[in-house]
Amino acid sequence: MKRGLVRLSAFVFVLASCNSGCIYTDYVDFSGECWNNDDTVTLHIPKDFIKKGRTPKLAVRTSEKYKYETLNVLVEQMGGKSVLRDTLSIELFDENGRSTGKGLVHQETTIALQTIEFDTVDYCCRIYSLMHSTPVEGISSLGLLLSESVEENIGEDYCSEDAE
Repeated sequence: MKRGLVRLSAFVFVLASCNSGCIYTDYVDFSGECWNNDDTVTLHIPKDFIKKGRTPKLAVRTSEKYKYETLNVLVEQMGGKSVLRDTLSIELFDENGRSTGKGLVHQETTIALQTIEFDTVDYCCRIYSLMHSTPVEGISSLGLLLSESVEENIGEDYCSEDAE
């Protein structure tokens, strides 16, 4: 009985923490919270969810094992004939060691990606690690987030949820 109550409480917490405006997420989890530099992460948003003006966000989930302030990545976005490559340095921890993300077990930090025209075809995003250490420990997952309305994409924190 007690176990069932704990599970129910955890389920309600996860539901409450999820923004109802979130319409699509795609995550890749790393076993052992290690991202091997040779592993390219490929994430997709099907064309059914694409609407002009929506901006996808990249989400990075970290644990206490991550020992750097930033995560350096190359992001390659593809939609039809459009391709956009961008190098990002994502601040995950401030100079005092405090996470810039939200969450309990894993901290999730999101960053808006540059917008490309992808309103008629599936959208694909490839992420390559530019970190010198191999593997990168403390990265539990990478994901793409998309929210219902254009206005919700402007903010720093939408669609975030800590699934743990």
